[in-house]
Amino acid sequence: MNEAEGAGAGERAMKPAGASLTIRRKGFLLIAIPLVAQFVFGIVLLVISRKGVEVHDWELHSQQVLSRAYGLKASLLMAQTSLRGYVLTQKADFRAQCARAETEVPAEIAALLHLVSDNPGQTRLVVQMARTSVDFIKFQNDCASLVDQGRTAEASDRIGQQTGNRLMDRFLVPMNEFLSEEERLANARHSQAYALNRMAYFIVTGGLILNVVLVAILTAVLTRGINRRLYVLSENAQRLAKRQPLLPPLSPGDEIAEVDRVFREMAVALKRAEEGLDRFFTISLDLLCIAGLDGYFKRLNPAWEATLGHSNEELCAHPWLYFVHPDDVEKTIAEGQKLAEGMPAIRFENRYRCADGSYRWLLWNAATAAGSDLIYAAATDITEVKRFQQSLAERNTALQAANRDLESFSYTVSHDLRAPLRAIDGYARIVEEDYAGALDEEGLRLLSVVRSESRRMGALIDDLLAFSRFGRQSLTVSPVELRQLCEEIMREIRTRRPDRVIDFVCADVPPALADRTTLRQVLVNLLTNAAKYAKPEGDIHIELGGQRDEAHNIYWVRDNGIGFDMRYAEKIFGVFQRLHNDVQFEGTGVGLAIVERIITRHGGRVWAESEPGKGATFFFSLPAADDQTSDVRRSEWQQREAVHE
Repeated sequence: MNEAEGAGAGERAMKPAGASLTIRRKGFLLIAIPLVAQFVFGIVLLVISRKGVEVHDWELHSQQVLSRAYGLKASLLMAQTSLRGYVLTQKADFRAQCARAETEVPAEIAALLHLVSDNPGQTRLVVQMARTSVDFIKFQNDCASLVDQGRTAEASDRIGQQTGNRLMDRFLVPMNEFLSEEERLANARHSQAYALNRMAYFIVTGGLILNVVLVAILTAVLTRGINRRLYVLSENAQRLAKRQPLLPPLSPGDEIAEVDRVFREMAVALKRAEEGLDRFFTISLDLLCIAGLDGYFKRLNPAWEATLGHSNEELCAHPWLYFVHPDDVEKTIAEGQKLAEGMPAIRFENRYRCADGSYRWLLWNAATAAGSDLIYAAATDITEVKRFQQSLAERNTALQAANRDLESFSYTVSHDLRAPLRAIDGYARIVEEDYAGALDEEGLRLLSVVRSESRRMGALIDDLLAFSRFGRQSLTVSPVELRQLCEEIMREIRTRRPDRVIDFVCADVPPALADRTTLRQVLVNLLTNAAKYAKPEGDIHIELGGQRDEAHNIYWVRDNGIGFDMRYAEKIFGVFQRLHNDVQFEGTGVGLAIVERIITRHGGRVWAESEPGKGATFFFSLPAADDQTSDVRRSEWQQREAVHE
């Protein structure tokens, strides 16, 4: 039996004194008994402290009384001296000092009476001093008045008769008795306060010493046997870490035994969790592994052999780079270096060689444990995803080529159709001019229809060419002020519509990050439509507005025209889609399609809101032109334009 097992057996065989107490109760006694003792000492100390405070207050009271008494005595002596100085010199300063005593002395006596009101003997002496001071002050005033009247000699004779000295002696008798008694009280109170302070000091010191002794005794008595039980817990923790059997359970009765029980349950749960992790590691369809920073696999789950065909022993026998595709070795080494520096590898891709010589793509997520040289990683076989992505990229390339061919064909067809249309219009004009007399009214009308339709066909081709051009034209983005562009366009529209009053309102709209040329075409089409689809009567009102909405600006063009039914809101942005016939409003039905194409290429969107007879509002969004996003938006456009081209 080793030392730990002996400690566990000895703990069960011998229960120390107090073993039936729980640790909580032991701790309560360890705290409560010194606290009770401290409380008793605290009560005694509080009583003594309160008595000391009371004695100290009386000591301060005596000092205050003495200060007042000496002040009263000084005031009368100063008044006596000032009278003599006034008689000899007749200076106003001495006369003012005599007059000041007349107000100061009664105030000092009143304050003194208030302070000694609790002491009848002292109160009696103050009353005697008050009566004598009245006679003294009267004598002082009489002598000063004689000097004021120029009868200085008479005042000097009265002083020489020692009347003032006799009055002062009568005052000093109760004053000196008062001061003697008050000084006796002050000394007695001071001695009492000193004695109380010493008593408090001895009580505090004794209480601290007694508390230390109590804590030491209680600690020794109540903690006996706890160290042995804690040693068993510590030993079990070390054994659990080493996967060794635990010591026998501790005898119940306290919290340590409860901790030991919970510890054992945790050990059982940990074992079950490890078994569950092992089971998960074994049955996982992903390729799980534990590898070392030395470049070798340490543990692999069966999915590796199922995916690559190599046995796990073969995979662990070689460095993992041995199985990596030569083109992926360099970046795999770089990811390994990141892992060695403590950074995780997220969604890293490389190719591993299979037993048949082929390669499969793996998607990795890996990390190192803090303070460990092990890498924990999970890989997913994405070979089929890669094949699908390659196939999708090939199809996208073919689709882009087809779109370019389609746009080129559309441009070529539209361009080549213009020549025969010009010829039809030209020959029809010749017939109209040279053979008008040979044609009846119906023939002239039909000839006019031919020319009108040929011109309309030409306009359709022009718009189709513009639509194709704006789909291929490269964009040069920069901050654009829409207000300035709209004012230029409105001047052109007013010139073409001199018969109507056009009221244009443009608020302060934020600048947009856009290609100026194509954005001008957007505004031309929207503002022209707003003027074209106006009501037959009344002024035309057109409004341009805009506001910031996160990273984009929302702009709108609003009019008071004929409007349209919202059921056809999506139709109006299609090529050659119109809601009104050519007789009412001329046009080709391409203008709004061009608007949508341009705005879409800018990364925005366009939509409309309307109600028949109440006008229409066309909205479109564009990236905001500010310092925080402009550079990012330009970069996005460059990437999009590169793909587009």
